[in-house]
Amino acid sequence: MSPGPAFYHLDYDLMTDTSTVCKLDVSSSVSLKSECDNHAENERSHIIMRNFARVLWSVLKQYNSQLKVMLFTINR
Repeated sequence: MSPGPAFYHLDYDLMTDTSTVCKLDVSSSVSLKSECDNHAENERSHIIMRNFARVLWSVLKQYNSQLKVMLFTINR
């Protein structure tokens, strides 16, 4: 009887997008949710948050410059 679709016997290296190689044991059944998957998810979350912070910083700088222009025109 097979252990189900979420488990496989893996006998090769699993490459992730971040060029991390994870060696998986040949003799054991492993879930598709391995440490490499967790690392890839953490890396993806980090990239998303970093890009969000960059966009937010850009918006705040634009708002600051517009605010300075408005203050300058009011004080004229």
